[in-house]
Order: sequence, then structure tokens, then C-alpha cells
Amino acid sequence: MASPSQASLLLQKQLKDLCKNPVDGFSAGLVDENNLFEWSVTIIGPPDTLYEGGFFNAIMKFPPNYPNSPPTVMFTSDIWHPNVYPDGKVCISILHPPGDDPNGYELASERWSPVHTVESIVLSIISMLSSPNDESPANVEAAKQWRDDKEGFRKRVSRCNYPNSPPTVRFTSEMWHPNGGLVLKTCKICLLIIKFKTLCLILLIDYAMVSICISILHPPGDDPTGYELASERWNPVHTKEWREKKDEFRKKVGRCVRRSQEMC
Repeated sequence: MASPSQASLLLQKQLKDLCKNPVDGFSAGLVDENNLFEWSVTIIGPPDTLYEGGFFNAIMKFPPNYPNSPPTVMFTSDIWHPNVYPDGKVCISILHPPGDDPNGYELASERWSPVHTVESIVLSIISMLSSPNDESPANVEAAKQWRDDKEGFRKRVSRCNYPNSPPTVRFTSEMWHPNGGLVLKTCKICLLIIKFKTLCLILLIDYAMVSICISILHPPGDDPTGYELASERWNPVHTKEWREKKDEFRKKVGRCVRRSQEMC
């Protein structure tokens, strides 16, 4: 059996390894530098999943006899997932005690083994986000929605991601502006604060609204791109018209304003 001192040495080594060789998709550190048995973990929602771009915080607590027994992982961020209990506790095979499953659902090889590390645990959680298991759910309601109402599930997940992931803003009134997506007939707002994945956690909705108003009042000038991959963030057709055909641009904006007034 591993002693507390052995567990401390192992955890210290695993933390040092992660600091030296960080792994894409998550970051980890101690909640209290004097306690190696409680870690703070931030998991980034994996690409091409409903959780993409979200930042999900969790606490990982290790038992005194680690690695003979698994840690517990509890999300402190709101998360909607079939394999996460409503209180945030993660339920996956790798975190279940070693040996045979008394309920017969899991193979012993799927459960905890002392060879696992913090890295392998978090990578398993990231895999869980990519592929929910609704056959033996921890959150029955989430599992049912995952099976029967994918769109409702997607909306519920997107609410969990804010404010770690940016909102989308869409005009319902007709809008003519270099940073509106009229070319695609969507009127979706194209602002850097909305486009960037690394949205500041303290960004609030009212600040986003203020930014949109400022953008409307001050369209981009001679160098509206100025950033890498600007083609993903700006509308060059509208921007060119703003720069070179101001009168025509004003007329189109005026028509949008009049139509919005008529609808009020």
C-alpha cells in the first residue's frame, strides 16, 4: 500500500512533469501550494464537439493511498453531460475503484489502475466530452436529452459555456455594416471580442452591447484587417464600400434605419 509520503512524491513528480511538458487541452495546478492532494484543473472543450471553446474548471482530490486508489474529479463549472452528476462529480470507468464491477457493467481493465496518471485521467475526461456514454448515465435527464433531443442538448451545453466562450449576436433588423454578415444574409455580428476563443472571463453582455454600438458608430478605416486571418473576421466587400463609396454606404444605412423605425 502506498504511504502518504509516497503519494506526495508521486504527485509532486506528475505536477512537475506537466509543468515541464504541458499537454494540449488542459492545465493543472495546486489549489493550495501546501497541499499536493488537491488540484485545480481547467479543461478546454475539445474541437468539433458541443463543448468546443468552453473552459471547464474542476477540482481533483487524491486519496492518501494514491495511486492504489483513484482520485475524485468534481466540476466546479456548470456542465451538462450524461456522465457528470448534477453536483459536478465525474463518473467514468477510469475513476472507479480497481477490480471487478459489482454491477457487471464494466470490465476490470476499464477501471482504475495504479499505472494511470493525472494526464491520463484528464485525457479520459476530454474523451468523455467528445463521446458521451448514455448507457449508464450519471445524469439521467442529460442522457435522455442527448438521445432524444440533440438540439435541446446543444442549447443547454452552450449556456454552460458562457462566459468562458463568447456569445453570438445577430441583428433581427436589417443592418448594413462592414462587420455585419449581410453577404451571407445572416446579419451576424463580426467583432474581435466575439470571434476570439480566449474571451476574458469578466466580459459581460452589457460590455458586448457597448462594443457593438461603438462599432456601428465608428466603422473600420483604412486598415480594418490589421490582424492575422482577417478574412475570417471582416467583410471586405462592405469595408471597401465604406472606404470608397461613402455616399452609397450612407444611403443603405439610412434605408435600414427607416425600416427599423417603421417596425417600431
